[in-house]
Amino acid sequence: MNSVKKNNYRIFVMKQLYPFFDGVKKWFACNVCISVTLKIFALLVPVFYALFVEKVLLAKSAKYLVVVVLGTLLLQVLISVFNMCKIKCTYKVNNTVFKQVKIKALQQYFDMKFEKYPSVKAGDVKMVLEDDVNRLSAFGGAQSIDYVLNCVYAVILIILLFGLDWRLSLLSFMFIPITFALDHLVGDKEKGVNGALNANDGSWATWLDESIKGWKEIRINKLATKREEEFEKFQKTEEKNFLVWIRYWVTRVLVIPKIKDDFVMQFILYFLGGILIYYNYLSIGVLLVFVQYYGMLSNTVKDLSQADANLQSDMYFYERILERLTNEEDKAEDGKSEIDRYDISFSNVSVRYPGMDTEVVENLSFSIKEGERVIIRGASGAGKSTVLKLLMGVLSPDKGSVSYGDINLSNINKKKLYKNLAYISQDAMLFNDTVMENLILGNGTASMEEIKEACKKACIQDVIESLPEGYNTIIGENGSMLSGGQRQRLLLARAFLRDAMIYVFDEATSALDKKIENEIEKALEQIPSERTVIVVTHREKFFDDYSIVNKISISANTKPK
Repeated sequence: MNSVKKNNYRIFVMKQLYPFFDGVKKWFACNVCISVTLKIFALLVPVFYALFVEKVLLAKSAKYLVVVVLGTLLLQVLISVFNMCKIKCTYKVNNTVFKQVKIKALQQYFDMKFEKYPSVKAGDVKMVLEDDVNRLSAFGGAQSIDYVLNCVYAVILIILLFGLDWRLSLLSFMFIPITFALDHLVGDKEKGVNGALNANDGSWATWLDESIKGWKEIRINKLATKREEEFEKFQKTEEKNFLVWIRYWVTRVLVIPKIKDDFVMQFILYFLGGILIYYNYLSIGVLLVFVQYYGMLSNTVKDLSQADANLQSDMYFYERILERLTNEEDKAEDGKSEIDRYDISFSNVSVRYPGMDTEVVENLSFSIKEGERVIIRGASGAGKSTVLKLLMGVLSPDKGSVSYGDINLSNINKKKLYKNLAYISQDAMLFNDTVMENLILGNGTASMEEIKEACKKACIQDVIESLPEGYNTIIGENGSMLSGGQRQRLLLARAFLRDAMIYVFDEATSALDKKIENEIEKALEQIPSERTVIVVTHREKFFDDYSIVNKISISANTKPK
């Protein structure tokens, strides 16, 4: 990638990043002003250095000593103060952009089409939300402010160096294209290694997530040795790729600048400068100032070259996060209509999953009136889960229609529908947090009285009060510190706090014994009569015993009975 393409890419990325600077544009502008001021201060340092050499040391003029000392001290104090202000501005901008980009990326995941979620890996999400977002949020400094200022600064330094001595300048400028060429070559290699490292890290994180979630099965089934072998494989791949990456990085950042600047250029400058001084073409003070300015130019060129190389090697990360932020193809389309009635109607609905020869649900029709108690029963594989997916808009029918009131579900605003729909399954999620934090997910504005009332309805209040720290007790990952029945009742209490219009229970009692199941049934009776309750189960006894207005039995490829 040549310089023009790199600069065009910088502009493209900044245009994508600019909306995330809302709220910190003043801090960004302040950062620019401070950076410019620091560059000016840096240009003044060699001036005092030259005064010290020419006027104090060589001319032996003591009156200039006070000027040099006071000027140098004042300049260093100002540089320190402005650097502190720059750090604050940079942190403020980067932190805000980081947060806003991360929220946007997370929202993109939440807005994905439901059928896309099975292909999403935890490790890939982790890499996007951490590594990619972090690199992109820092882009506005290293690849925009600093890069542009360094370009201007390099031009000013070149003019100053030519003004001091054109002969030394011509020799010095020969190494500028060499620096860019070497960094470009190494940076291109680094980009490929970065991609391999990132891919391994993503797969490793996904593997770790699965291992932690399945630790019981791993230990009981004696799979620990196998998982250790897999861990070592990831580790070896990481070590191999990292060694390659660190070799390229050291070469680009440490070896090339060290050889070029500290050995070759320093020797040439002092050797040729000494000859020019010997023939009275140059003074010692001018040579020392030239070396100072050349050091600044060398560092500036190094920063520019490394910024180009970093842009090239980090492009993998930029492209992945930008694709996530701007991808509209994976985004679920949502309707605009709002529900006024919660009567549910399936009309001749058929669904076939990709790769299947027959429909999971064929020509299915039934209706559920608002406020009805409904049980949907069927054997495993009959299509109960598919019916629920259709009912909640997770899945769209191939034929027929699903409606709420007189409105087709495809035209309904799903976000507003979900505000009035509480879904509880056997595998419903609880978080490794306190009882209280898990409850208020259902309603963040609920009062303590409302929370306790919801827990009483769910028959879980006494259990919570018996816990070591009551509502502040941490319940473990997915409620692992609770029994199956306690877990389901806590989920039910959270659903009560929702005060939803429709409550859906998907096999929520299938793993519970009869006693606990009876407690759940009693809790269900606490749901107001004007709310719709839909219970999905494969247990015939629950189907026959529970007092239900509407009973729907689903068999594969048949209409409900």
